[in-house]
Order: sequence, then structure tokens, then C-alpha cells
Amino acid sequence: MRLRFFPRAAVLLVFFVGGIAFFPAHAFAQLGVLTTYESEGKAEAKDGDFVKARKTAVWRGLRAAVEKSLKDLLGEEDAAAAEKQVHRILSKPKRYVKSYRFLEMADDDLAQESRVRLEVVLYTDALNKALNSAGLVSSAVNPKAVIVLVLERSFTARATGQFWEFVPMSEVSLTQNLLASGLHVISRDRVANIVPEDRVRSAARGDISSAVDIGLKSGAGVVIVGTAASTKQTGSATGPVSVQANLSVKAVSVVESKVIAAKSDFASARSIDPVEGELQAFEVVGKKMGTFLEDAIKRYWGPGKPAAETPGEAKEAPSSATKPPEDKTPAPAPVPKKPGLMEDL
Repeated sequence: MRLRFFPRAAVLLVFFVGGIAFFPAHAFAQLGVLTTYESEGKAEAKDGDFVKARKTAVWRGLRAAVEKSLKDLLGEEDAAAAEKQVHRILSKPKRYVKSYRFLEMADDDLAQESRVRLEVVLYTDALNKALNSAGLVSSAVNPKAVIVLVLERSFTARATGQFWEFVPMSEVSLTQNLLASGLHVISRDRVANIVPEDRVRSAARGDISSAVDIGLKSGAGVVIVGTAASTKQTGSATGPVSVQANLSVKAVSVVESKVIAAKSDFASARSIDPVEGELQAFEVVGKKMGTFLEDAIKRYWGPGKPAAETPGEAKEAPSSATKPPEDKTPAPAPVPKKPGLMEDL
């Protein structure tokens, strides 16, 4: 058996002189979020035609990379359940490939086959759109669930540079208010190990495809992303400190890949302890933003409870001619507002 191997060092040398393959962007494969996978492919060399066998092996390697990405986006069970739609997407894997390079190549004369190991860069945006077109996104998420991720800059804490290492005060406040309003909020822990920090930053800057990707991986039908910052307004070393907290968020529908609500707001608080003042300011702005998002999201989901009566606004009393007979039945006891559900898987 004679194997022809191309070691990694040699491949890297070829990379600089053209050993990396690029595909022209497909009509819907726009530059945006990119994901890298390693995959393998092999093919029989009929009549000793290793050139044709290698082309087939590369195609199968690209297909394997796209299949891995689909399973990451949909999950193993949902991908298996949607076999026909997934097979249709996999039939043209090059549509979703930005580039690839060889990590290893081998032609086996004895087995008459060619094998390749590839590093493949995929257009995640294109795959998300393909899933939307196939109607698979809605089956992969809970349309009535939300996830909240906020990038925060605090004047009382030194930036660690690692988003997943701590939970921002603004995110906690907003999440608690959404839970109190009855919304189903998915824990950030579900995606902490599968969503890179740059994806969250991209979504917070307004990239819809990044937000959709977070929703697919978390199972949330609505992704709330944004930025927050606190600043010291006034105060002395010994006296009370005035703190302002700013919060800017947008809610993205995963199923429709569009922004359904966006708002910026701020609040101020004053305290001897700067940290306490900062926390109070974030609590106030979180409550204001939670009320706004609750109304916007429930309105997007469809008809629900009638809007609450504005304080001080009296309803017109019915005229005496049409006044219905008085009902003596005792009114039922008021039902407390049901809190939301927080998933922590």
C-alpha cells in the first residue's frame, strides 16, 4: 500500500501560494457571521482516477461540514425529523461555503480511494436563511420564549474582557422584570458554551443574523440584545454620588429575522456607595425597559389581554335607559399575576 500524505506544514505553504479555495458569494450567502468546521471526505478512485476521486472527496467533506452546522443550529433530533428539508440543503453544499483549505490529503493505491481532511468556513447567514425558507427555524425554537444578553460597561468595575464570566447588572434587572411580567425567559447558561462572545457583540451592534443564530442555539423565539453603561455624574469622596445608567436594546424575531422593538433609555440614582447607586439606577432603567419590551413583544405575538386602563381615565357609564340589571353574584377573588418561567438547563 502506498499512501501519499501532505503534512500540515506543506499545506500551509501551499495556502500562501493559492492552496486555499474560495467560492464566489451565492445570491443569498452574504458576508456576515462565519463559522469554521473541520470535516472529512473520501471517495473511490475508479480505474485509478485519483483526480476525480479527490474532487468527490472534497465535495463530501464540504457536505459533512454543512451537515455539522445544521445539526448545531437545529439539534440532532430536529435535524433528523426534517430529513427531507435537510437533504435538500445538503445537495448543494458549496452554496454555504466561503472557503476551505486542506489539512490533510491521502491517496490510497491499495484501497483505491482518496481521503481529505478540510477546514471549512461557512456562511452562517446563508444557512439561517435556508432554514427559514424551509420552515425549520420555527420548529427549532419556542416562539413564546425570550433570551436576554446585554453588553455592559460599569464605572465601578474593571472590565474583564470576557462576556460570559459574569452577568451584568443591567441584564439581571431586565430579566427579572420580564419574568415578573409573565414572560418565559431562557437562561444565558444554555448558550454560554456554544455562542462565542463576538457573536453576542455582533448582535448587540445590530447584526440580525447573529441574533437569529443565538435564538436558534438557545431555542428562544425572541432575542433581546443590547448595550448598557453607567457613569458617575456628580459627587465627592465623602458625599453622595449621582449615577446615571443607560440601556439600549432591540428585540429580534428569530422566525421572521427582523427587529420587532428597539429603545434606548436611562435612569439616575444617588447614593453614598457608588456601587449601590449604580445598582439602583440599573434597576430603574431595567424596569422601564421591561415594561416597554413586555408590551412590544406581547403585541407582536398577537391579540392578548386588553390594554390596562390609564390611571385617572374614567370609562363612560352606561345610560339609565340601557343600564343592565344589577348582578348580585359575588365577584371572584382576584388572581395574582403569574410570574414567568426561567429555564436554567
